[in-house]
Order: sequence, then C-alpha cells, then structure tokens
Amino acid sequence: MTSHKRVQHTDTSDNPIQYLKSKIDDCYPFFEEKAADFRKRDDDEVDKHNKVTEEIFNRKNEVKDAVTKEALALVEVMKSIWDTDSNPVKSERERLCQVFKVDFPEINGLVSLNEDICVMFNKDDRRFKYFTISDFKFITVKNDIKDVSTKERYGSVKIFDITNYKEEILVSDDTFQLRRLKNDGTFQKVAPSITIDQLSFYGIHAVK
Repeated sequence: MTSHKRVQHTDTSDNPIQYLKSKIDDCYPFFEEKAADFRKRDDDEVDKHNKVTEEIFNRKNEVKDAVTKEALALVEVMKSIWDTDSNPVKSERERLCQVFKVDFPEINGLVSLNEDICVMFNKDDRRFKYFTISDFKFITVKNDIKDVSTKERYGSVKIFDITNYKEEILVSDDTFQLRRLKNDGTFQKVAPSITIDQLSFYGIHAVK
C-alpha cells in the first residue's frame, strides 16, 4: 500500500490580516536597508559639519594670533617713536612741577630777596613762602610765615602786594597801609610821610 504525504497549504486570501502581515514582512528588508542608508548619510553630514566648524575655529585662532602679533609689533614701533612713560614733554612737565609746586592754590606776589632767596605769597591764605631753586628743584629755605593780623571791625587784614626792600619784604594792605616783614618773621608798621591825605596803597614796588 502506497502512502502519500499530505502537504498543507495556507490560503491567506480568506485572512486579510495574515495577508497584510506577509506583505509587510516581504517589504521590511527594503525599508531597513533604506533606513540604514539614511543613518549613514546623516552621520556623514554631521562629520562634515564638525570638520568645517573645527576648521573655522582653527582659522579664527590663527587670524587672532596673527593680528595680536602684528598689533604688538606696531606697539613696539610706536614706543620707539614716542614713549608715553618717558619723553621730553613729560620730563619737562615734571621738572616744571618740581620747580613751581607750592602748597597753596595760586601765587599773588613773587619777589627776589637776593640772588638765592625768593618769596611768594597768596593773598587769600596770607602766607609767605621763602624758597630757592637748586638743580631745577623747588626747595623751601625756612618755615612759611603767615600774617595773622586782624583789623578791629572787619576781621583779617587784606594784603594787596609785596616788594623787596634791603632783602626784606614791604607789604601793602587795606589796614596798616605799609608794613615791613622782617627776616625774623615779625611785622613792623611803616608810616609814610608822603602826604597828609589818607591814601590806600594797592601796589608797591621798590627800586634802588
């Protein structure tokens, strides 16, 4: 007796879901391949972008370094032409500041007592400063003398002018009219007998 194997065929025509699944299974390798291809393309573009970004960054640093070096070189050239820390104008300004630097705001009178000693005064501060100049430097030769004289009704005596008289100072003011500032720092009133009229001396100058 001859035996026959029964082959079972699955008919999906009557089973739409099973049919659809089989079709998807058939197409899956194609889409998987395309997806892998797109992933590779995307990775390649990212790599290109990163390389371009790195090149731009490196170039920027190269340009920055080159500009910095050039700027520093120009600074050195400018220093060789004009040094802001050491130049003739600054040196002369410093020298003049040393010569004429005083500790009151402005000078209202300046006279020479002799070849070495000079005196200047400030009318608001009423202070007399004795000084000399050595090696282009301002050097005080004794303590300042301040006029502390006051008038009876109006307070401080106002000094108008000074002049040299026999290596001492003659002072004109609004109260005593004329006074002598002696070298010992004391004041002595001078009574001029020029006229009987009441005079106000706003300036004074002595000659030989």
